Amino acid sequence: MTTEKTQVQKIFNTESTMKNHKYWLLVLVLSALSSSVLLIASMHEAKWLTATVLGLGMIYTCLILQRKLWHLLIFSAVFFIPLRIDFYLFFKPAYIVQSYGLPVSAFDLLLFVLVFYWVFKILTHKEKFNFYPSVSIPALIYILLSGLSALQSADRLNSFLVFVFMVKLYVVFIYFANKIKTQKEMLYVIFALISCVLFQSLVGGIQYVTGSLLGIFGEPTTAFKTTLTGLESLSRVGGTIGHPNGLAKYLNLCLPVLLCVIFIRFNTVVRLLACLSFILGGFTEILTFSRGGWLALGIVLILTFYEITRYRLKSRPISIIFATLLFLFLFGITMVVSDNFRNRLFKDDFGSAKSRIPMAQVALSIIKDKPLRGVGLNNYATVMHAYDRTRNAQTYKFPHPVHNSYLLIAAESGIPALAAFLWLIAAIFNKARTTLKFNASSFSLLQVGWIGGLMTWLISGMFDRDFAGTNVMLWFTFAMVMASDRILFIENKKEIGYETKGFSHRT
Repeated sequence: MTTEKTQVQKIFNTESTMKNHKYWLLVLVLSALSSSVLLIASMHEAKWLTATVLGLGMIYTCLILQRKLWHLLIFSAVFFIPLRIDFYLFFKPAYIVQSYGLPVSAFDLLLFVLVFYWVFKILTHKEKFNFYPSVSIPALIYILLSGLSALQSADRLNSFLVFVFMVKLYVVFIYFANKIKTQKEMLYVIFALISCVLFQSLVGGIQYVTGSLLGIFGEPTTAFKTTLTGLESLSRVGGTIGHPNGLAKYLNLCLPVLLCVIFIRFNTVVRLLACLSFILGGFTEILTFSRGGWLALGIVLILTFYEITRYRLKSRPISIIFATLLFLFLFGITMVVSDNFRNRLFKDDFGSAKSRIPMAQVALSIIKDKPLRGVGLNNYATVMHAYDRTRNAQTYKFPHPVHNSYLLIAAESGIPALAAFLWLIAAIFNKARTTLKFNASSFSLLQVGWIGGLMTWLISGMFDRDFAGTNVMLWFTFAMVMASDRILFIENKKEIGYETKGFSHRT
């Protein structure tokens, strides 16, 4: 017995020594890699060094706390969605287009690693692939029709590059919809959103106070703008997104989710952080001075808070009263406290809001002339002057694509492409509708948040141009609706629930 114990002890000591050696080898390799990356980054623009420090900091923090690389990569990928620290594989300057080439961002690099490993596991039969046909079919039809419209574009290269961007966004959707399978994994996504909104609030706040760009986070020159309202000039912040309206749309996709997280039975620390992030994100939303964003968020917050109070109080009339009073309170406080808020709503904007009407007239002229295939993906600004029959020559006075996301899709890619996109939206809402019936689970409120975020985009899309095919956060939201749907069905032990491998069935 003593001999056996001695042998077991020796084996244990040997294994322990090997683990220590592997640990120190890993530390040595990571240290060498980190030093090399920092050295290379220091030779380039300041934004690259900043991104490297942030990225390494997140990597080591998550490794220390969780020791799980996959969760770290998921967190990092979601965090990097709004950051514009990128470069172009192809760059082709053009006249007011959706994209000037094919950008590659930090998010894209992480996505490539995640998808590559995921495909490998699928091919080796270690994971299953869910096609989600009810959503994937309209999504792929929309992308295909947009790609076909590129064939008649005056600038086919720019059109093709946007088509590639759209294909990438479908990959974003299908990957995250497949990979987020549990509440714990969803918690990493939520924590990443909290961190994102806090970070964007910090950058936006500094931009507003200093009256300029920081210049170290890769912000485009359009990320900080000044707008005349009456006799005063307003400073509008855009964070790292690229434009104040873009930051408003991003925050709008996140804030309803964070509001719902506050009332879900998650970790108390997460809920408190979500509350802080929601408050600071709301202030930053105001600093964007995006009226379309304000309108969209105001409507959706009423509906979201109504659903939350209905879940808590089980009474529709009381929920309506609470939601209305909350909106009136927040709106009233903002009106009283912020002169700039009042000025932006009621002072002269020098025809900015009215310009949406003649811009829409130009778009409708294009749609009437080319209803089936449009004028070509990413080609609106190239042809808009030829269709400008407005009295004030709108496209010469304000040479930008129509500030309406739906008209932009129809004008560039045709009415069938717009129909496919609306079909996609309807499929997403239909998928969420079934899981919203699980009122017994507080996690169902998260689905309310994702759908609320999607609604803000749909509303603001009527007043501003934001091409659906190039908005990463929009397609990520699609994925989270599908992931939440599956999590809820599995937790409620339904035999029928979500779609898998191209066939619609529940499991």
